[in-house]
Amino acid sequence: MSHMEQITESFPKITVRQSGIHGTGVYAAEPIAKGTRIIEYAGEKIPTLEGTKREEASPQHTFIFTLNDEWYIDARFGGNDSRFINHSCNPNTEADIENDRIWIVALRDITEGEELTYDYSFDPDDDPAPCVCGAASCRGQINRFAEAELNLEKDYK
Repeated sequence: MSHMEQITESFPKITVRQSGIHGTGVYAAEPIAKGTRIIEYAGEKIPTLEGTKREEASPQHTFIFTLNDEWYIDARFGGNDSRFINHSCNPNTEADIENDRIWIVALRDITEGEELTYDYSFDPDDDPAPCVCGAASCRGQINRFAEAELNLEKDYK
């Protein structure tokens, strides 16, 4: 391969439309195989302090994704359709962070027309954010449970 050739990765077709979960959602426009990279979560890379300020200024509607302990990605600026992927407690995709890039990857085979979702897993120490995903396994909030809470639940079952 010459130095002029460029390797490009092709991604499955997706579409954005009204969601049955919340507002706008992202849907598979063709079947997507398990393990497929679907889209990069793109946006402005900002320090966590700036991200926290933006979240506090608009707590009910942000497109901020934690990249690591130092950086967030704010898809409100320079973002793409990935910012419309809704939360589910039983998701069909997950975020895979590789080389400071956030990729949305299929957890299982996804059928054409199916809404793409991932588990936002908000911090258990944050104020509980109610969940409306409708999954049979819905935990009632977008926040993940703390380990201590999970152990308590197991003890009472």
